[in-house]
Amino acid sequence: MDVGARWGFWRFAVTCLCTRLLNPPEIGGREEEEDTRLPPPGFSAPSEAMGQGTTGTQARSGHVGREGPIAEQLRLSPAGSSTVPGPQFRTMSASQLFLLCYELSLLWTKSDQVQQVLPPPRLFLEPRFPVRLGTPATYECVGAYGSNAYMLMLHKPGQQPQTVKWVRSEWEGRVGKFPMGNVTAEQAGLYSCMYQFDELYSKYSNEVPLVIRAVTMSPFLWVTPTTTPSFRQSLTFHCNSTSASDQYCLYHGSMEEWKPCIEALNKSKHEALFYYREVHRYVLGQYVCMTYNSSRPYQWSEISNTLLITLGGAPPFPFALWPHHIHVALTSAALGELLA
Repeated sequence: MDVGARWGFWRFAVTCLCTRLLNPPEIGGREEEEDTRLPPPGFSAPSEAMGQGTTGTQARSGHVGREGPIAEQLRLSPAGSSTVPGPQFRTMSASQLFLLCYELSLLWTKSDQVQQVLPPPRLFLEPRFPVRLGTPATYECVGAYGSNAYMLMLHKPGQQPQTVKWVRSEWEGRVGKFPMGNVTAEQAGLYSCMYQFDELYSKYSNEVPLVIRAVTMSPFLWVTPTTTPSFRQSLTFHCNSTSASDQYCLYHGSMEEWKPCIEALNKSKHEALFYYREVHRYVLGQYVCMTYNSSRPYQWSEISNTLLITLGGAPPFPFALWPHHIHVALTSAALGELLA
């Protein structure tokens, strides 16, 4: 039974118990209804002489003038009806019921926490960030040897992680693979994994986002004043998007999940500006940009065109002679004087 099934079982048990306690069955003595039927014609009420002081209820019940076990159990209620006492049950007060349900909820929570005691696994994604829309992707969870199963969890803000896939372990329990086929925009999100070893579960692994690109059109990237600047010259990158976006990312070199993108200096719905005050050697290279909306942080646009920034013009400093060059020059001059 996986974690989700256990949670559902505990919820069902606590709900049924609390419902039963809030609405206890009516168990107890059954009251006999007073005989309110009219006497037949010609019927006369018994006199005191006939019943020797018996009441009308005793006369009708057939126990006139004698005492027995049934007669001793009959008790006359204030309304005139008799009640046969049965087994009595004490109901719980509201405070006692609240404490019982609270203890059960704590037991349920502690049982879930105790299960996740094993070391966390490691989660990897192939292909690497970002994954193109409509292409296959596979999550790989690496855990402990001898594990029985692996679970892929989806994290949503303000909610408990949800199990989206459950697979049996491979490679003697070391690995669990979660192929996703051709990914869709709805599958984008933040994922982690965990493994099961007998009745115990591991802690959640590292969180790896499934960022899907090509959900929207690719932006256009261009630079001013030129793609071949000289040293100490300023540069301004422009990333223009046809669709309205509130987040822009400029990447220098390769695009990696762990590599943060360059933040925009100024941005609007359709354009973002990235500014370099001075050009140095670390600024040279390839650049691309992408866009997305903060409401859908894992659904990105297609990658823009690539800009290559190369060095143009003269270096900022003239060529400087090293000390050994000076010694060589002086030695050569001295030899020339001697030979002359």
